[in-house]
Amino acid sequence: MNKLELFSVEMAHTPVGALSITANSQAVRGVYFGTLEQLYSRVAGVSFRAGINAPVLRAASAQLQEYFAGERRVFDLPLYLDDLTPFQRKVLLLTSQIPFGSVVSYGELAAQAGSPGAARAIGAAMAGNPIPIIIPCHRVIGSDRSLHGYAAPDGITTKAILLQLEGHNIVAQKLA
Repeated sequence: MNKLELFSVEMAHTPVGALSITANSQAVRGVYFGTLEQLYSRVAGVSFRAGINAPVLRAASAQLQEYFAGERRVFDLPLYLDDLTPFQRKVLLLTSQIPFGSVVSYGELAAQAGSPGAARAIGAAMAGNPIPIIIPCHRVIGSDRSLHGYAAPDGITTKAILLQLEGHNIVAQKLA
């Protein structure tokens, strides 16, 4: 079996802690919460090469830095989503269109995906998002404006930080 080769880079200091980004030569494949060392210990069957010289990683790192500095509202990067199911891909592509500073509920996103009543399936798709922040699953909230799970080490706290960066006021884990 051939080992998948990816380029990788770490952004050590962001408002949500260390981030690690992976890409092939053409597209971003993942954004992970944590250091490269943590990522390498969790992923089997992949060969990583330090790759800030890889154009896709340079662009992703720069755009994430601009986002965290409040200078970027829209990401313009090629994304690799081929490993996802058609439903996951559809949901994440819809999620990528949620504008900076906006939020939608899981139910609203389910309706947009043509699956009204599938809010839990939307939540599962969000949990499996391989490219968080760039695909802004943090912008999906409960219908009562409460923050629900987020696949990051600090979960809802990380989601709140990202929403606050986009201008939202969070009180008791709920958009005020």
